[in-house]
Amino acid sequence: KAACDEHDICYSVKNSGKGTCDNDFRKNMEHICRSYYTGFQNSVQLGNCLAAVGVWYIAVAEKGHQAYNDDQVWAQSHCK
Repeated sequence: KAACDEHDICYSVKNSGKGTCDNDFRKNMEHICRSYYTGFQNSVQLGNCLAAVGVWYIAVAEKGHQAYNDDQVWAQSHCK
């Protein structure tokens, strides 16, 4: 949720770059996975978590254009 919230905020920042927002989203999720699943005993869970990161990153990178554009229109009209 934290990475998603940050990503949503980034999309709404006037003149933010979609690619930058998406890459930061991926990095934030990877950091959360690595922080949560530490040690050898959690290596399988870490691998699963990082695989999910890849799925979510591809989803926003490939399908998030309309959301990004909508948020940028809002930002352009509401942020000075």
